[in-house]
Amino acid sequence: MLLTLAQKDSIAQHFKKQDSSSIKHSIESFRNKIHFTLSQNTDNENLSQTTGQNNFHLSPNNSSISKLSFSYQFISFSIRFIPKFIPGNNDVATKGNTISHGLGLNYNYKNWYSQMSYHKTSGYYLENSSDFVAGWQPGDKYLQLPDITYKEYQLNLFYRSNALFSFNALLNQTERQLKSAGTWLPGISIRNYIIDNQGATPGTSSQRSNNIEGLLSAGYQYTAVMNKGWFGSLGFIPAMGLLNVKITTRLPSGDIHSSEKNTVYRLRGIGGIGYQSNKWYAGCYANWNYLSYKQENSSVQNSEDKFSYQFYLGIRLKSPKLLESKTNDVKHLIEK
Repeated sequence: MLLTLAQKDSIAQHFKKQDSSSIKHSIESFRNKIHFTLSQNTDNENLSQTTGQNNFHLSPNNSSISKLSFSYQFISFSIRFIPKFIPGNNDVATKGNTISHGLGLNYNYKNWYSQMSYHKTSGYYLENSSDFVAGWQPGDKYLQLPDITYKEYQLNLFYRSNALFSFNALLNQTERQLKSAGTWLPGISIRNYIIDNQGATPGTSSQRSNNIEGLLSAGYQYTAVMNKGWFGSLGFIPAMGLLNVKITTRLPSGDIHSSEKNTVYRLRGIGGIGYQSNKWYAGCYANWNYLSYKQENSSVQNSEDKFSYQFYLGIRLKSPKLLESKTNDVKHLIEK
């Protein structure tokens, strides 16, 4: 029995060393360096309602959003904002003023990766103003809704089934994929988004919808590594879950409350290419999102088909000794 146990322990140690060696040959870590990343993406929150007679297509007055990220070790922070000097973000005269800001936090531990984010956008205009204003021509002032706000809180949690695949090489660039690898990505996504017309004048009606969406997903992502630091990545993530909607309609005579529960189906496709050296990294990604659900107790079918893209550029810098020491203390405390 003792010999058998000793043999099992020896085999386990052998595979542990072999796995550790495989990871080192497949993934290069830059976690001891500070990463600053600037990205530009077109993932706006457009709001649409289609009834067949009165269709509303609302958009914020910006063509793209900027995000500045700071990454070190197992944590990444980001801030989101709209730079007005970029073309498409400053047409205040005809489309009104849009204000958007947000925060993000990513935390990864071994095979788990979590993303938490919050953002708020205020100020929309009616894209199809020509349907409501007689004689409207391109270049005329759009119908503006400065008091409509969109707020979103989101939590994503993913698990990688293959330790030779690097989350961080794609999401915060604190690692570099050295060999091609793929992984299954089971995950959970929870999203709370609120659409509110906050500035309704006395004597008029307005509406507020509070939406909580919970999804289970089972996707697959593959990264192909090419020569001299180039890589390409493709992923497909189907998901299914529930959407709970609570609507408050404000009327001069009082508020009316209603709610509904819907089964939601979402498909997401990701494709991109990038370059990483020891100091610099850059890349671009395209995202496709499709969502569909049938409203409870009705024949109305809601759907969303959205395509967006993102460009990013970043730099790695040597971290100060004090930051390295304090981070290691926190890391040892977490791993106890």
